[in-house]
Amino acid sequence: MSIPFIKGTTTFQSSLSIVEVGAIISQKVFGGLVLKGLEKRIYDEVPIIFINSEILGLRVVLSGYSGYSEGNHFVLQISPHGFSKKFGKFVKNDIQEIKLNEYLKQLMEYYFTNDGREDVLRSMVID
Repeated sequence: MSIPFIKGTTTFQSSLSIVEVGAIISQKVFGGLVLKGLEKRIYDEVPIIFINSEILGLRVVLSGYSGYSEGNHFVLQISPHGFSKKFGKFVKNDIQEIKLNEYLKQLMEYYFTNDGREDVLRSMVID
């Protein structure tokens, strides 16, 4: 039996704050589930917000800084939460990795550019 390991990452730049970007992602991509937790400081010095509830066993995290200078960017990550606890008995050969990177990139470009916001998003390639 093969276990799907679904994950996705996309990196982009925006002039909006992490909270503003999170609000757009919340409404457009996740049906209004709010990204929050900025005060928790999960990563050292890097702002982060997340959807508190898992979606199909996946955790959604947005981290990073606004602006267009080098080093300023946001990272949207979707990854299994508690995967090792749930599926630890399976060996690596039993795991089928499914990457959503390109899908997430296209979603971000679509929702920002079709909302008249092409000036606030610059997509970056990440694998």
